[in-house]
Amino acid sequence: MADIINDATPIETFLRGKHPRLLVEEKKLFLLKKKQKKQPYNILLKRVITSANYWAANGWNDGKGDVRGLGDGLANMALLWKLTHKQKWFDAALANAKKACAAKDWGTDLVFGHIAHGCAIVFDWLYNDISLKDKNFLKTHLVHHAKVFFDEWRTYNSFASFGYTFNHMSVPLTGFASIAYALYNEEENIAPWIKLVMEKARLMADSLGPDGISPEGTAYGQYHAEWFARLLVMVRDLSGIDLIKNSLWWKNYPRSTFYLTTSRDTWGNKDEVFITFGDADRHHWYGPDPQLRLCAGIFRDSLSQWLASEFVKRNAVKNTGAYLNLLWHDETVPAKRPAKLPRFCHFKDQDIVIIRSSWNGNENVLGFKCGPHSGYHNLRFNHNVSGGHMHPAAGAFTIFAHGEFVLIESNYSFKQTAYENTILINGTGQIGEGGDWFEDLEFRRGHPVPHIISAGVMNDGRGYVIGDATNAYPKEVGLKNFIRHIYELSPNDWLLIDEIELLKESHVQILFHGDYQFELQNNTTALQKCENACLLIRSIKNSADMTFKTSEQYLRGVGHPNRNRTIGLLSLEGANVKKAISVVHLHVFSVGNRKQIFSTE
Repeated sequence: MADIINDATPIETFLRGKHPRLLVEEKKLFLLKKKQKKQPYNILLKRVITSANYWAANGWNDGKGDVRGLGDGLANMALLWKLTHKQKWFDAALANAKKACAAKDWGTDLVFGHIAHGCAIVFDWLYNDISLKDKNFLKTHLVHHAKVFFDEWRTYNSFASFGYTFNHMSVPLTGFASIAYALYNEEENIAPWIKLVMEKARLMADSLGPDGISPEGTAYGQYHAEWFARLLVMVRDLSGIDLIKNSLWWKNYPRSTFYLTTSRDTWGNKDEVFITFGDADRHHWYGPDPQLRLCAGIFRDSLSQWLASEFVKRNAVKNTGAYLNLLWHDETVPAKRPAKLPRFCHFKDQDIVIIRSSWNGNENVLGFKCGPHSGYHNLRFNHNVSGGHMHPAAGAFTIFAHGEFVLIESNYSFKQTAYENTILINGTGQIGEGGDWFEDLEFRRGHPVPHIISAGVMNDGRGYVIGDATNAYPKEVGLKNFIRHIYELSPNDWLLIDEIELLKESHVQILFHGDYQFELQNNTTALQKCENACLLIRSIKNSADMTFKTSEQYLRGVGHPNRNRTIGLLSLEGANVKKAISVVHLHVFSVGNRKQIFSTE
């Protein structure tokens, strides 16, 4: 019986029986070999060598520890063999792939995705060089691991098989697709695997909103994006279905990535490159330059090309998928930063607002979020399509100023509103809190979502945002209204206005968090002295006689002991509040250089 996909795909026609074919063909590798000593290829190649050296020395290690990086390590070794024909890279790639393949169990989740992808690339890229014995060994084990995955996904026993916008779908599916495409016409009955890949890829692409921002936040979003990009390139090149070129999400990905950065002159200092709006370790883990280079080539996007190079220049990239940079760099696209980019941006699907003081490289940045956790685009689903790396933080904001965060996010933490820069009512936070992962079940059942009422630029050119976070809180707290206004007053000053109304008198806390302790100057003024910056917070009007209190706060991390930490907490609170209007002035200045405070009259 013929193994038919649909009789029209490239892998069934002009690519049938050809290797390599995963992400690259021989012609492209030939051209790269000629360019490898020229810029920027020589610089990009050094990162490939760094990854390959590390994983050639460390290898599979019987699956102990986090072995995910071996997948990209194998791809990096395989690329170095194709470009240099140095025997050590061939030997390292083949030996490590065989050892990983021989493992009894890869599971069906992230480890599977990484290792399957790397081993499939070794099989495909080294296909014309390895012996028949080694070829059959790799095929046998790749089929075994892929069947385990296929059997779980086709029965929908895996939650990941319909989690369209998060990494637990994109990573393992990419690994499975790599095996399927590598083994087509090598083994029987592979077409059903490829059909599953094509169907899932369409559903995943359809679930992307227009903004270029992931519901999981920046760090996990880059993880998802880098792996989803690999999948979509394979689907495009081997199945003949292009799900990138008409996607608003991918078209806007470079722009949103740039807006979510901190000031670029500080990127290489603390590895604090992004505002994350979700679980992260104060830094990112993947790329993001490979997918930026891909977008640059597809959309002829000079900003995307420049941003990828700028991240490399400022040592703000990760080497995970280093080989992809060489495959996806299109030297015909000029690298150019826009001469004039608005300081203000409202990403309407996620209801995220960014207000920057400038784009000069040393600017201050304020980020605010008050929208549905999976975005408006995905409210049409009543199953969890976005995972649980979001935070119960509607109405929360963060400020990066003078080279560091002066108001921080909770990062990779237990999901508690008490860790966020928003409010508590009688100690109770928002819907979805109380676990290691955010639970959006109530919103999927139709509960109204928090939203931004208005956002834009005032007549004087300053940005503002008004968000309604009322719906983020459970009915039991008796919250009638929580409307938060933020107005930019100057590059170093913001006005925070909170309108809070309850059904009965309650204990209300307006929370501010920092890496350093807050010091009370009096009942209405507090100061946080950071490494480079100071943050002065003044309550200049409060209709409910709320006063400041400071304390240390233990933040419980998730996944690793080093994520547990103590942070500074400033709380503007009142014990018997039924209706309140709070006006708070936030002023930042560099250490040792306090200037005249901006007048808020």
